[in-house]
Amino acid sequence: MNNLEAQRFQQRHRCAVCDSEPQLFPDGKHGYEVRCINKEHQGFNRELTWTEHYKRGDHIPIEIAEQIEGKERRKMEQELGDEKTRALAPYQGVTSLTQEQATIILRTVWPDAPVVEVFKAALICKMYGLNPLMKHLYLVEFKMRDGGSKWAPILGIQATRLIASRIGRPSYIDGPRMMSKDEEMSIFGGHDDTVLRAITVIQDEGGNRASGYGSWRKADPVYGAEKGNSQQHMAHIRSERQALERLFPGEMPAGVEVGDMQYMPVLRNVDLATGEIMNTNVSGCSLVWSRVRELLKETKPAPALVTKWFKDHYDVQVAITDFDSGVIPERLTEAMLSRFVDSLLALKEQVKK
Repeated sequence: MNNLEAQRFQQRHRCAVCDSEPQLFPDGKHGYEVRCINKEHQGFNRELTWTEHYKRGDHIPIEIAEQIEGKERRKMEQELGDEKTRALAPYQGVTSLTQEQATIILRTVWPDAPVVEVFKAALICKMYGLNPLMKHLYLVEFKMRDGGSKWAPILGIQATRLIASRIGRPSYIDGPRMMSKDEEMSIFGGHDDTVLRAITVIQDEGGNRASGYGSWRKADPVYGAEKGNSQQHMAHIRSERQALERLFPGEMPAGVEVGDMQYMPVLRNVDLATGEIMNTNVSGCSLVWSRVRELLKETKPAPALVTKWFKDHYDVQVAITDFDSGVIPERLTEAMLSRFVDSLLALKEQVKK
């Protein structure tokens, strides 16, 4: 691991044997090894944040739960608008949805998704105790190179860990980390300079171990790079997902692509041939883009103010006529638009007063 990866791992894990914080040690290859100070101790337990406990359905202090629910509600208002947020409010924080309830959520958030894919996703939610409002699962429109499209569910790595923790809390013996060239030669019989490969080794409470391998082509960019996502991270979570599937065979949703919910927009373009996230702005009528256009119609800000807002915050040239189209201009990112929604919501409140 490099220094940043090692520090992130250190912050989120504890020794599976003595529960102490792991330490960083030079690995002699310009990288770092993360392990317990006691060399005989193997394995790590991943520490959960309050938000992760909340999304698991665990009992947490009421004041923290209220803060998390408020934050999630504000995010929903940004992405879906006030009306849809009110309609979905009864399902927020619920981890035991019926198939009918999951269908209501999926149809509300992704109204353009085909009935068959909504049915599949709702069934996954019911069977595995997942909730789309808690960023466990997304429906994504895959854009094909021939101009067509196909929808499919994406399961977050966070939801995959949640399912595994309900079966038995696994310990991370090794990784997720990038695979060395020697390991790649040993496991795959060769080395490919065009591909990044990662490895994760996980152990259950009975001492059974499973290894998982994940890869990402170096030529393929990743979505959410501006938020901290990376090619290495995507290889990491793919290796982790495979390790969990092998450790708990038959317990994970089969044939569902894995993603990281913290980097995913509501809708996005993906290359169906490769399954890779394209590093482009969301095209078509994404919910956040629709929300911006909706709020502009409601608040009717002066065109000069809109231009000034984007110039002051991001030093980009934007005209109010840019929002007449259903396609997001390439110079605007999801993060910019989300922040712009916040400002428009504040303006809306001022107009009410």
